Amino acid sequence: MNFPRMACPRSSLILFTFWALLVTLFMAGPAFGVSSSEYNEERAEASLIKAVAAVEDVRVIRKERRGSLPEQWFIFYLDNRPAGYLHITADLDPDAPGTIRFQHEFLVGEQDGDRQLYVITTRAQDDERFIPEKLAIAKMDISPEGSKSAPVLEVGFRVSEKGEAAEGILSRGSQKGIVVAIPHWTTTDFLLFEWVGRQPFGSPVVRLNVIETLELHLKKGVDLVYRGRDSEKGNLHRFELQGPVEGAYWLNDQHELIEVRWDTDKLFKRSSEAEARTVLQ
Repeated sequence: MNFPRMACPRSSLILFTFWALLVTLFMAGPAFGVSSSEYNEERAEASLIKAVAAVEDVRVIRKERRGSLPEQWFIFYLDNRPAGYLHITADLDPDAPGTIRFQHEFLVGEQDGDRQLYVITTRAQDDERFIPEKLAIAKMDISPEGSKSAPVLEVGFRVSEKGEAAEGILSRGSQKGIVVAIPHWTTTDFLLFEWVGRQPFGSPVVRLNVIETLELHLKKGVDLVYRGRDSEKGNLHRFELQGPVEGAYWLNDQHELIEVRWDTDKLFKRSSEAEARTVLQ
């Protein structure tokens, strides 16, 4: 799963405020007696704090309006080095019965360097498949020189029973309101964090299709295989993805996801909020 180097109508105002806070942050100049490099470092750290605080406000508002499922925090490692965090929240939406809304906050970058913050909102069917109905990706680039937000990418999905859903990139650019066809049993790589945790231990092989979210890349014919307990991972239960998407998922006896590997170079380890927030500081 490669990384490039939704907002629904209700959240558009919140996202706008989110970006506006960061723009305001960079309006002021350095204080007297502070070097340019020190000021840039302080600005970069302050921008990240502002971004996280704004997203925290989003979570609080959404929790007040809906019942929430347990949140999850993971530290993200790239080539065995800390490279960011993933924060997952999910709400049952009474306005859309039978669906569940996920928000994935994915921060990726370098320690004391440039970062990218993705806020991914996905509405999916709340059943055994987690088929997505809508997806939105908001991205912000954060650096000592300032911050820049990209246009929000919004995509709708319709399930195709006729086989016209082609494998490959589903949408390019910053289009809004586009609807694309997907095969019947399709979910996203980020939704797998919740979906795999709901699978029974010892379950038979499940074949599905996976959308790699940040590239909107559909890959067909992916198998989820239960491998039993892994003695090298503290006897955790291990699931594997095989086929055009490769990965591994380790869960404890309570079906809590502890660790996830994508390909050979990307790793997510369950953590606390405090650890995740400070991983790049």
